[in-house]
Amino acid sequence: MRVIHVEDLGLIHPEMSVAKDREILERCIATGNCYLHFYRREPPAVSVGHGERIEDAVYVERCREDGVVIVRRESAGSAVYTDRHTLEYAIALPEKLVPFDRKRSYEFLCAPVVEALKSLGYPVVFKPVNDILLEGKKISGSAQKRSRGAVLQHGTILLVVDYEKMDRYLKITPKLAEKGLGSHSERVRGIFEHHRVAEMEIVEAIGRNYAKLLGVEIIFNKRD
Repeated sequence: MRVIHVEDLGLIHPEMSVAKDREILERCIATGNCYLHFYRREPPAVSVGHGERIEDAVYVERCREDGVVIVRRESAGSAVYTDRHTLEYAIALPEKLVPFDRKRSYEFLCAPVVEALKSLGYPVVFKPVNDILLEGKKISGSAQKRSRGAVLQHGTILLVVDYEKMDRYLKITPKLAEKGLGSHSERVRGIFEHHRVAEMEIVEAIGRNYAKLLGVEIIFNKRD
């Protein structure tokens, strides 16, 4: 029977997180199993989507001045600011388990996150194409990569948001400006502003919901 390996990596360096994401993608390709891991980045980082021009999306000099690491992730999508108060996840799974249509695949792969957060008392909803909202504000975004018969999806869950820093490091791209956005912070919210739960409760709930969705056995891998 196919399994999903779930692991919470804790606080890790941004460059290590990129390497770990690549690692679970390669493991999925090699074994046909599913892999889900979670982490928080320390020091803070700006994660830039594959193919995105860093200079167009990021205030590079400000990041250098403040020690914010700029990393390029495996998946596409827009630049995001993350720190130790952003719970991030990445799931790698065989492509045949995911709807072929990309819009449908986002809804499919975000559903376990939505259901997990709902079970913990957060009235969240999925917003196409790839966002999750809490009372009208974005608390999670996601991005995908498909490679050699596997899908890698990244996602963020904003626990506590440093609105000032988010706007200090992220530029408003023309694409976002077309949507009427004057700043990144105006559209987001941290879920702990609603109420707090233990982070491990979120991790375990999401893991269980992915296992249920995919019909696979779950294995929680504990750190040494």
